[in-house]
Amino acid sequence: MQKLQATSRHQITILTSEFDLGVANAYNQAMAAVKTPFALQLNPDVDFSTECIAELQNLLQINENAACAGPMLISGNKNKTFEELDLLGPGEHLHQKATTIPEGPFCTWFIPGAVLLWRVQAFKDVGGLDENIYIYGDDVDICIRASNMGYSMILNPQAPAYHAGGESAGKVTLARRLRKTRNMTWGHLYMEQKYSSAEVSKNEARKIKREKIRKFLLSILSLNLKKAVGHYGAFTAASDYLKGEPFWGSEFETLKRKKISNAKNGASST
Repeated sequence: MQKLQATSRHQITILTSEFDLGVANAYNQAMAAVKTPFALQLNPDVDFSTECIAELQNLLQINENAACAGPMLISGNKNKTFEELDLLGPGEHLHQKATTIPEGPFCTWFIPGAVLLWRVQAFKDVGGLDENIYIYGDDVDICIRASNMGYSMILNPQAPAYHAGGESAGKVTLARRLRKTRNMTWGHLYMEQKYSSAEVSKNEARKIKREKIRKFLLSILSLNLKKAVGHYGAFTAASDYLKGEPFWGSEFETLKRKKISNAKNGASST
């Protein structure tokens, strides 16, 4: 990043954080530092043209009540690609795949956060991303809140962006598989609590625990380590959720306290 900052003809500011508190926290820090009327939220595994972003900006300039605008995501790899359109209805918090792709720009209740051009004031008006979600589900949540505040959101199928889904985290190791399933499960349970009820989310967590411990044991018996790690991640996330632990479990809080202690000791010795 420092090399990019030094060689780019554009002014680049790099924001750093002492602790990894999740994607929502990082985006909120970045948005707080933005001084332009529009800001682009994006994953590192997307590719798009300048024309795509110009189309999205034009939509926001024409539609003053629009909080954000997004492109049509094209997912897949070199061998096969497909249009990825997830839709959310009013009052819903679980999105579904669309069966038909509209021809032109349309208003919707949800736009995936892989590439999203925000009207910065609208992002701030709705309170930014919910930092109780480490990752996965944060885009659904903020779209729901924006819609509830009366903002519109526009998706433009004529402005494509290419999304190599899952490559943001790099090579899929067992540790990353564990983190992903933990975070996806945690985000799902938190959204159930926020938009259904605490009882619904607890029942869902208990159901996940029962299903995942069974699948974990079956995966161990069949020597399928990848699946075993995924099921274990979901099981531990549901268990920690029921115990009221933070999204990364008690280990996260222990590590954070250790880092703070080390930082204080380092400062006192200088």
